Amino acid sequence: MNSWLDELISGALGALDQGNPVALLSLLCVTILTESGVPFPYIIDSVLFISGFHSGKITLQLGINVLVIFVGRQIGSTIIYWLARLLGITLTTWIERRFPKMSSRLQDVIARLHSKSIVGIAVTRLTGLLTLVSVASGLIKVRYVHLIAGVALSALMFDGALVFCGIIAGNRLQQFGFVPTTPVIIGLCIFMIAIVIAINLIVTRRAR
Repeated sequence: MNSWLDELISGALGALDQGNPVALLSLLCVTILTESGVPFPYIIDSVLFISGFHSGKITLQLGINVLVIFVGRQIGSTIIYWLARLLGITLTTWIERRFPKMSSRLQDVIARLHSKSIVGIAVTRLTGLLTLVSVASGLIKVRYVHLIAGVALSALMFDGALVFCGIIAGNRLQQFGFVPTTPVIIGLCIFMIAIVIAINLIVTRRAR
């Protein structure tokens, strides 16, 4: 099972490293769907971390992978933003009836974004509430330029940190002659992401 998973992931990442158009298109679609609320746990995070890990430095292909994810984030958040802005109270009522727990979290996000600031959008996204931030931004009619700037800022902080950590980890481990398998690298990536999310949640709760 592990060898099959290793081959599958290695093949996908190998296609990305080679600039395969199909692999890049798939990555773009996964990113758009993730921003739209369709769960793909740790896929994007793993791609960013492992791309940095394998490259060991800033390369053209690494830049292309990051750019594809960046564009996907903007497209996905834009779709949700305009749907929420156009539907307004209709969408809010539907969420309240179908997903009462989500409705409560949505109101919380709306309260955080009340100032409609770019930094507020970016910081709230860092807690993992990507889709709800886009929905809330549309409902309270945050300026669209503020949304895309907030999405860009959060991507710069989170995606950039993952790539940087991947590059550092890859260089350090290679210095010691240790080359882990892809599942081990993904496990390390998930562990780091879990720590970052936990720290964000603690800081957010204390701030509130």
